[in-house]
Amino acid sequence: MTLHPKAQEAARQFLKRLGDEGINARIISGTRTYAEQDELYTKGRTKPGPKVCNAKGGQSNHNFSIAWDIGIFDAQGAYLPESPLYEKAAQVALVGSLEWGGNWQSFKDRPHYQMITGLSIEEVRARFERGEPYI
Repeated sequence: MTLHPKAQEAARQFLKRLGDEGINARIISGTRTYAEQDELYTKGRTKPGPKVCNAKGGQSNHNFSIAWDIGIFDAQGAYLPESPLYEKAAQVALVGSLEWGGNWQSFKDRPHYQMITGLSIEEVRARFERGEPYI
């Protein structure tokens, strides 16, 4: 998993809580480069399809290894892009220092979870780029 060690620990505990509730979830996206984030940002804007994110490169906690997206799967292993289990996942596993994208007002991102840092994304980026602690 390509997450910051503190995010890795939080993600493992998160997935365990989901499993304990019978929710088959996996992390399907973790750390992204700025270029990967920019590519996702173009979807639904300059490329066909629905919008998948609301952040450009350097504006997402994925870029700083403190965010992940989950996929929920049925008993046969089929991916469920839409399911009420995304809300249930947030109800049972959202604890402590985690934030859920499903609670956002401007762009609901139900598969998205991230560490709460207490910093603006601009400060996280600045500290990350200077090699300073941000979490």
